This record gives sequence, C-alpha cells and structure tokens, in this order.
Amino acid sequence: MRRRATTPLFAVALTAASMMAVPLSAPGSAATAKVACASVASAAPVAAGGKTTVKGVATKCLPLSATGGSGKALTAVGSPSKRTMTWASGKGTTIQTAKYGAAKTQGKCPAGTTHLLVTFTTIGGSGAALKAIPKGSIGTASICLTKKATSTLEPGTKETF
Repeated sequence: MRRRATTPLFAVALTAASMMAVPLSAPGSAATAKVACASVASAAPVAAGGKTTVKGVATKCLPLSATGGSGKALTAVGSPSKRTMTWASGKGTTIQTAKYGAAKTQGKCPAGTTHLLVTFTTIGGSGAALKAIPKGSIGTASICLTKKATSTLEPGTKETF
C-alpha cells in the first residue's frame, strides 16, 4: 500500500516558496515599492541535522544602493519560517517571517506547477538594506512551485520590498 505524503511535502514546498517573496513597502509609506528584484529562484528543500532549509537567489535587484544588485537567501523551515536575505556588495541583510497561501487561479504559472502567494514581515536586518526595508515592512510575492519543490517568480511579476 502506498501512502501519499502531500501535507508534509506541501509544507516544505511552501517553505521553498519563501525564497521568492520580499516585502512591498514600509508601514505608513507610499504603496510604491522602493526595492524590487526581477528574477528569483529557489532550490528544493534540504533536510540535515533535524532541520530543513531552502536556498535561493534574487537577481536584477534595484536600487543597487540597497541591494548590490542581487541577494542570497536561506530559509529555516518552521512555524513560522524565517528567511535571511544577504545582499551583494556588503549592503546588509533582510530578516523576515513568512505566511503562505494557494492562489485562487493559476495565473501565468505553467501547467503542472502550483501558484502560491507569499506574505512576508520584516523582523530585522542590517546595513543599507535595513534602511531601505525597515522592520515591520510587509510584502508579497507570486510564485510558481514545481512538484520537485523548486520555485520561480510568476512570469511577468517582480519580487518587491
């Protein structure tokens, strides 16, 4: 008899999705995003030593003064999941918690993928990144999650802070 492990896989997959999202704006700020990345991807989750982590990369990020143009993310799977984005060129870090939800439509995600919406809350960070993406910033990302739990941004969208 074969058992399906969809719930645990979905939880891990959702965490993989956490590599994709970054806050939209600071509380009380204008709705226009100050920081955005045009390309984001994450690898499948890795379990080791009783912990599960997901690695990802964001590129084509602006402004350069806050991001250095790119960032590497490491997410610790948990409740809540916690992601640390380390920005290029010594621009600092952005630390966030994540909430995940299935989108109501497939959007522009390819057939065979799951369209997810991720909401992040910035809980800390350092350097120029923390000035551009302050504590309390809330944001979202729209991602396409494969059956292997890798993910990319939904085509035509950006990861915004």
